[in-house]
Amino acid sequence: MTDNVYTTISVPYTIDTTNLWSRIWGSDPYAFGSWWRGVEWLDGADWNKVGIVRVKLEDPDGEHRTIERDVTIDDIVAALSAPSFPQHLRQNILDDNADCVDSDAVIQKIVYGEIIFG
Repeated sequence: MTDNVYTTISVPYTIDTTNLWSRIWGSDPYAFGSWWRGVEWLDGADWNKVGIVRVKLEDPDGEHRTIERDVTIDDIVAALSAPSFPQHLRQNILDDNADCVDSDAVIQKIVYGEIIFG
C-alpha cells in the first residue's frame, strides 16, 4: 500500500528560441496590470526578435518606486523551468495558448523572484 506522497520530476522540453520569445512578448504582458511602468526594446530586439528588453515594474514595497531589470531569453527559460512556477501557466505558454496573464507571471518571476500581483 502506498500513501499519497508526491515527487517532482523534470522533463526536458525543446522549443525554438524565437517561438518562446514571441509567445511571451507577443501576448503583451504589460497589458495585464498597473504595476507595469515601462518596456524598452534594446539593441534591435522586438516582440518577435530575441534580444534584451528593459522592463520597469512597480516596487511591491512602495507603489511610487520602481524596479528595473533587463530580461533575456535565458531569464525566461529559467523562470519557466523553476519548479515553483505555476504549471497551468507554464502549460499555456508551451501550448502556444498564452495570454497577458501567463506572460506577465513569467516577467514577475524574473523581476521579483515570485508572482506578487495577479
